[in-house]
This record gives sequence, C-alpha cells and structure tokens, in this order.
Amino acid sequence: MLRRNKRRYGEYHNAITAIFTGFSKLKLTISRKLLLGYLFMAFLTILASAYALFSLQQISGVAYNLATQKFVLVENSKTLMDTLLAQEGVEKKYIILKDPLLEQIFWQRSSEFNEVLAGMRKGSFDPKIKKTVDELDKLQNRLKELFSEEIVLLKNGKTPEAQALSDMSARAVVDEMASKIRYIQINVGQAINDEMNRIAQQGIKDAHMTIGIALFSLILGIAFALILTRNISKPLKQLQTAAGIIAEGNLDHKIEARRDDEIGALAKSFAEMTQRLKVLEELNLDASPLTGLPGNLAISLSAISAEMIL
Repeated sequence: MLRRNKRRYGEYHNAITAIFTGFSKLKLTISRKLLLGYLFMAFLTILASAYALFSLQQISGVAYNLATQKFVLVENSKTLMDTLLAQEGVEKKYIILKDPLLEQIFWQRSSEFNEVLAGMRKGSFDPKIKKTVDELDKLQNRLKELFSEEIVLLKNGKTPEAQALSDMSARAVVDEMASKIRYIQINVGQAINDEMNRIAQQGIKDAHMTIGIALFSLILGIAFALILTRNISKPLKQLQTAAGIIAEGNLDHKIEARRDDEIGALAKSFAEMTQRLKVLEELNLDASPLTGLPGNLAISLSAISAEMIL
C-alpha cells in the first residue's frame, strides 16, 4: 500500500512538473497573451457565478425547509389547538345533553387529533418538539380515557361525579395539552424568525461578496489591460524611436528588444536590416566618385590605364 501511494505521488509530481515545464517553454505571443487575459477574466466571471449559484442554493435550501417543515408545523399546531378546543366543547355539551351524536363527534375529533400528530412525527424536527408530540399523544389517550369514564358515570346516573371529573381531571389534561401546543407554536415561531434572519444575513453577505468579487474582477481587469497595453506599446514606441534615429542616418544605434513575441521578431529584423544598411553604406562611401566603383577596384583600374598610356 505504501509503495502504491509513493508510486502515485511520483506520477502526480511528474505530471505537475511536466505541466509547469510546458508552460515555461510556451512562447507567449501577443495573441496568446490576449487569450490568457480573456481566459482569466472568464475564470473570474465563472467564479463569481459559481459563488452566486452556491449561495442561491443555500438560501433555497433554507426556504424549502421553512416551506416544508416549519410552516407546516405551524399549521399543524393550529389544527391541534382547534381540534382540542372542539373536543373540550363537545365533552362539556355531552355531560349536559347526553347526546350520542356528540359522543361520535368527540371520537371523530380525537381521530383527527391523532392523525395530525402522526403527520408531525414524520417530519425532521427538533428533538424537543418530537418529545412534545409524544407527550401530546399520551395526553390525548388520557383525555379519551377520562371521557370514557364520564360516559360510564352518566349511564349510571352519576352526573355530578361525571361533571366533577370533567371540571377537574379532564380540564387539567386539556390545559396541559394546550400549554404544550403553545410551546410548539412559540418554538417554531422562534425558529422561523431565526431562519428568516439567517436568510437576510446570508443575502447581505452574498451581496457584499458579489460586489467584492465584481470590484476585484474590475480592478484586475483594468490592471491587466494597463500591463498588457504597456507591454505592447512601450516596445513599439522604442522601435518607432529607433526607426527614426536610423532614418536620420545613425546606423550605429542598437535596437534591443529581448522578447519572444512578434515585437521581438520585428526588433530582430530591424537590427538585421540596420546591419545590412551599414554594410551598404560603407561600400558606398568606399566607392570612387568618378567610376562609381569600389575604391580598391578604382585604384587598380587607374594603374592599369596609366601603364597602357606609357
């Protein structure tokens, strides 16, 4: 395993070395410099876009959690409270009226209460809320037991006992259930406020970061444009000055442009042309003003002509 890791490390090192070696040997022409500049600006644009998409995904996740979890929990807690109050009202009316239809309504409300609790258990909520939901389930079962006892007492003609059971035990259970439902509402409301504040803070942070990236890209773009412009215009200005000096007849002026791009090639061509012009000028200065031939050749011809005359 160790040898395999060393081998992989060696392969990665060789690959990275080859990449950097290739870049160092790459001839950066003007077109390639411009292309690298455009690629760099495109990279900054992609980076800013990727950050914006990532931030948007985070905010979308928080919003989705609010819509599918927190807001649903708020609605469920309201339903629980309404159902509980309806149960209590039916229970009180049943003791007075002893109507079997009210008994059916009570059990129907109890089933609705349990269905809402079952739906709340499926959500991924805070452990405290889940514990509260379990406690509500136990209290609902206790309320059903008390109502069943009230039914038995009423059927046996013990209305005062049933009324006392309702006023004392059943009322205490209902109050405790209402307290726990309000706890859920307060807890979820606070969680919603926290999530909304988080979204607001994330939005401000993302806005600042986006503006920062945009300004950073703008500054780098301007700096790169200035550097590239100076990198091209300065040697061209030097070549222009050198060409003017050479045009005035100063062929000893040296043209230096140690570059590997087109400007360097142009400077090299100018230097070669200057050397050739210098050679031609020397030949021209060495020529005879009468014959127009080079000096040595003119002298030889003059000597031959003198001998022929003699």
